[in-house]
Amino acid sequence: KEKEKEIEEEKEKEKEIGKEKASPSSHTKEGGQEEEMSAKEAALSFFLKGDTFPRLETIIVTLGARGCVVVTRTDLSHLCASDQFLQPGECARQVGPPSLSLFELSIPAPALSPEQVVDTTGAGDCFVGTFLYFLSRGKKLEWCLRAAVQLAAESVQRTGTQSSYTGVLGEDFWKEECI
Repeated sequence: KEKEKEIEEEKEKEKEIGKEKASPSSHTKEGGQEEEMSAKEAALSFFLKGDTFPRLETIIVTLGARGCVVVTRTDLSHLCASDQFLQPGECARQVGPPSLSLFELSIPAPALSPEQVVDTTGAGDCFVGTFLYFLSRGKKLEWCLRAAVQLAAESVQRTGTQSSYTGVLGEDFWKEECI
């Protein structure tokens, strides 16, 4: 009986350790089922830990074929106030406690058929490189995100990494630069 009790205690300890090691993007529902948090909730959770990350300004979560979501302290109220600044499928709104002044922006990826997706290797690198390139040149956050999602989507339509980065966004995209 004592041996059985020790085994049960070990199992309980392992469960507790497993819970501590669980990623911040998931939690266990009653009954032990894993439930995935939304990207927004995961990003928002970092802002709610204000004393842990006091200088945190922006979190961008890439969602692969679904595009990306950003939670930021950057004032995006102009996007929230009117759909005229949003592209089809985009969503902007204020999130979290009002005292934090946080905004969420979702940028969808272009729809691609399975036949169009050739190689996803390096798509995330393409996203990050594109985003940082345009941000470092003073472009607005939403514009940088749109460009990054677009070029990452372009990159998965070719084989390889750097050789798949065309840098081509199309004439219509560059006209939006004033946004």
